[in-house]
Amino acid sequence: MSMQLESLANELLLELFEFLDDVHLIRAFYGLNSRFDSLIFSQHKRLHFDFRHVAKDDFDLICQQYLPSTVDQVNSLHLSNNEETPNLLEHFLSYGFSFDRFRNLKSLSIYSIALDTLIIITCPSQYFPNLTHLSIIKLYTDKTRRNFVTLINNIWSLPKLTHLKFADSHSSDGLLFDLSVVSLSIENIFLGHIYLNLHGLYHLLTNTPNLRRLYAKAEASDDYSQLKTMSTSIISLEISFIGYCPSIIHVLKNMSQLRYLTLLLGGDSVAWNGYQWEQVIGEYFPQLKVLRFRMDNYNLREYANIDELINSFRTPFWLEQHQWFIECRWFPISRYSPVEKATVYTLPYAFDLLHDVMGGRFKSTCTDKNYYVYDRLEYLNDYNYSNHDGCIATYSLFSLFRFPNIRHLTYSNPNDVESLSYYLSLDHLISLEITVPKVSDYHLLQTLLDRTPRLYSLTLRNNVVSKELFKLNNPSIRRLDLQSCSCAVGFSSEDCVNLISSPLGHQCEVLLICVDNPVHVLSLIQQISNLRFLSFRCIRNGWDQRETNNEIGKWLQDKLPSTCSINSKYFRMAEIWIGRQTKENSSRKIFATSSNVIQTILLKILSLFK
Repeated sequence: MSMQLESLANELLLELFEFLDDVHLIRAFYGLNSRFDSLIFSQHKRLHFDFRHVAKDDFDLICQQYLPSTVDQVNSLHLSNNEETPNLLEHFLSYGFSFDRFRNLKSLSIYSIALDTLIIITCPSQYFPNLTHLSIIKLYTDKTRRNFVTLINNIWSLPKLTHLKFADSHSSDGLLFDLSVVSLSIENIFLGHIYLNLHGLYHLLTNTPNLRRLYAKAEASDDYSQLKTMSTSIISLEISFIGYCPSIIHVLKNMSQLRYLTLLLGGDSVAWNGYQWEQVIGEYFPQLKVLRFRMDNYNLREYANIDELINSFRTPFWLEQHQWFIECRWFPISRYSPVEKATVYTLPYAFDLLHDVMGGRFKSTCTDKNYYVYDRLEYLNDYNYSNHDGCIATYSLFSLFRFPNIRHLTYSNPNDVESLSYYLSLDHLISLEITVPKVSDYHLLQTLLDRTPRLYSLTLRNNVVSKELFKLNNPSIRRLDLQSCSCAVGFSSEDCVNLISSPLGHQCEVLLICVDNPVHVLSLIQQISNLRFLSFRCIRNGWDQRETNNEIGKWLQDKLPSTCSINSKYFRMAEIWIGRQTKENSSRKIFATSSNVIQTILLKILSLFK
């Protein structure tokens, strides 16, 4: 296989290398011959290291042998303390990689990092003279407001930063309201789970005068009279807003350059009809090209009938000038909901989650079924597509809907597998969480698995372990979450033996499980050769409830290789990032074992160009 790649010109090989993260690139090619080594570290100048899903041995070898001589070539870096790589950042720093050495780093993504650690990383800002993209995912915070302010001011001081992303980092807007540094470089900001009040939003815009694109969440009352009129350079705004309608108008009227507007509006005061939207757009957004919105809790009592509301969106402004279409979905009045409410949204549906959209009655200004494609939707749960009686909606209802890009699915009705295929494409599904209530339903689960060619993670929400579990097969699954499946009594010795010899067990890399005896953990690690991370909880035997987490960690350290990273923060639970090499032979090259697989992938990519 390597001989076929060796026949390619250097320029073409370098193009192919760009398709791979450098963790995989080194695994596949480094050490095979001097030409590949030279291409990787002499001519392949932009190194991209993604350590989110790396095996402990691979991580150690890269940090020991390859990074020290190439640190100034690293262009992109992903560091994570997530469930698959616990304490990775601490190990990374222990190798002496202070961030002032990454002088050419342009993109840095940090996952599940404590706030105080992140402050150290970002200060001083001279550490990252060329950083343009910074992503902070799942920031672990403390209650010290001053620390938040320090972090934000550090970030705003980065001289070339253009893109900033905060996701799954819950906090108040106080960290932005006390911002004292003005950034002239930041153009794109994504703020997830950080709710801004209007004053905080204005402060953000004032201190980021060249901001072009903003994703944020905001909430406001009617107290906006003291906010001054300002001019912004924003051309794209995506905002979730809860509060008084005139408040959001007061913000939006400062954005006359807006081209793309996406609004998720909630709260009882938000109720614009088509005529009101037309007036706002004509007065404040003359350059608007794309409008996407969703208005929740819309009060229908203001209209004589539903057609009065729908017709307000049927004017030439909507249907001819812009070809913008909407749908109104509502549930009839019941004794549990005395006021009839509705959800009004543009088509195609523009948001990544569904809530109270499916089911009920609906009317639309669009007759083209292509507009019913929910192509932005990546997460789907049972309650999203069940009706108010808790029953799965019929095919006749879902014949109008298509979900082509679902990546994460939570599902509890394996009997409905066949109807799934009518409206839900499974080609892009990477994560499935499912309940299989009866042993006889496992064959239905297998039918579902047969239709998921890219499935990476399978979570079973059963209460008992069934032997049918060990017959399941899907060649792409690498992560198994069986903790709920075994939460009552834990996996026994026999269950573990069956898991080890099962198709899913043989290929498993990440395993979450409950066991009835901690000794089983050693067998799982020793006999599942691909396993790189194990999280387990001991149910009853082997560990007395009086034992502390420190004693659990010590027991594991005595039994496992010293290269394993063990996290035992929780009662009778532990996480193990598995290192199989001993410190004495950890410098031995082991990457070539997977080279044929990765080289095969590259050759397939090459065939596409042909």
